[in-house]
Amino acid sequence: MAYIPVAKTDEIAQGKGICVKVGRKSIALFNVDGNFYALDDFCPHKGAPLAGGYLSATDVTCPWHGASFDLATGNGVAGPCGGGVTSYPVNVNGDDIEISFEESSGKFSDDEDEYDFEQDEDEEPVEDSFENE
Repeated sequence: MAYIPVAKTDEIAQGKGICVKVGRKSIALFNVDGNFYALDDFCPHKGAPLAGGYLSATDVTCPWHGASFDLATGNGVAGPCGGGVTSYPVNVNGDDIEISFEESSGKFSDDEDEYDFEQDEDEEPVEDSFENE
């Protein structure tokens, strides 16, 4: 399995996510207690950027409408998740975070154009409806 370096471990704070571009793809990378996860960086519901979502020990929750996805598999867990997002195997080599496209879960096509990436003007971000701990 071929891995591609996409970020450094010190670029992602514990409990946070970032978006990296690999070719035309936007990939969300997450750091949960020193474990790194990679998912496509768009929610299939309305195209929200998942890198800005809310993390638990096992899931990321979309910041727009509350869809949740399993960090390890990309499977939809709750809300309008459309079945899930593509997850990618992650390898840490020294301080490099590497991902593989060869063994991705492949839940959706690579064509992000099929999704509506705009949040409706009359919709509030989901953060307004959750109490942050």
